[in-house]
This record gives sequence, structure tokens and C-alpha cells, in this order.
Amino acid sequence: MAIKIRQACLWVHRYSGLVMAAFLFMAGITGALLAFHQELDDVFNHKLAYVDVEPRPQLPIATLHDKVIEAYPEYNTKPNN
Repeated sequence: MAIKIRQACLWVHRYSGLVMAAFLFMAGITGALLAFHQELDDVFNHKLAYVDVEPRPQLPIATLHDKVIEAYPEYNTKPNN
């Protein structure tokens, strides 16, 4: 009787430990990915992170404002009074 209880406890301990180890392994991997999110984003999305400089003069701010208003007419850009 005592041996059966010991074997049952050993079985529960072994397999619950394996399940917890798998969970901790996944938590460690995903935590490492989150910790290096910015660096990984730069590596995998290099073309989105860096823009080539075009040899054109900069547009005045008023022109840029008008282009934004034309591109997004549904947004209210006037200040709230």
C-alpha cells in the first residue's frame, strides 16, 4: 500500500514538473522575444525602418498640412473651442 502511494506521488511529481517546465520554457522564449522586440523589428522589417533620403527640397509646413487634409478629409483637424 505504501509503495503504491509513493509511486503515485512520484508519477504526479514527475509529470507535473514536466508540464511546468514546458510552460516555463515557453514563457522564457516569449519573454526574450518581447525583450528584444525593437531589435527584432529592425532586423525583420529593415525596409520599413529606414527610408532613403530623396534629393528634393523640403516642402513648407502649410503645403504639408494641405496635403494631409486632402488625403484624410474625414478627420477633424480644427482645434476644439
